Amino acid sequence: MSCGQNKTKQKELELKEKELALLEKELSLKYKDTVTLQNNPVDTVTLTPNMILEDKIELPFIGTKYFNFMGGSGTGQSITITKDGTVILKSHGAPEAETEPSVNFKGKYSKLIKVNKNEIYKIEGDKIYMVNAKGVVEKGCEGEGIPCISYLN
Repeated sequence: MSCGQNKTKQKELELKEKELALLEKELSLKYKDTVTLQNNPVDTVTLTPNMILEDKIELPFIGTKYFNFMGGSGTGQSITITKDGTVILKSHGAPEAETEPSVNFKGKYSKLIKVNKNEIYKIEGDKIYMVNAKGVVEKGCEGEGIPCISYLN
């Protein structure tokens, strides 16, 4: 092998070593939250990255938006989502009533937000839907047969 070929092989080897180091670093970051708890040889629990990543759902927005499934005065609601994933749903009475909004729900964001046993909300894009437990849009909010959908403003 000539001197030029040796330098080329050396550069290729250095690049492969750098790639390997980056790959190892990437894997260590990916699995940094993997924990094995072991009290005794029989009792072992392993938390895999998939289990941990399930809690990291992309938030549809951060801030406060308003909506009204019923379309009337005194039936408006707001949804606030904070950057840590906390969701606060409030009902706002009619402006002339001069009452404070009431908190209907406070909890962590999920794709289906269970406000109570009869109300489940789902956000997609710039709309919010009232859905059943299977995610199917409920009907009857503004009248019989009308889907329970509202724009988020």
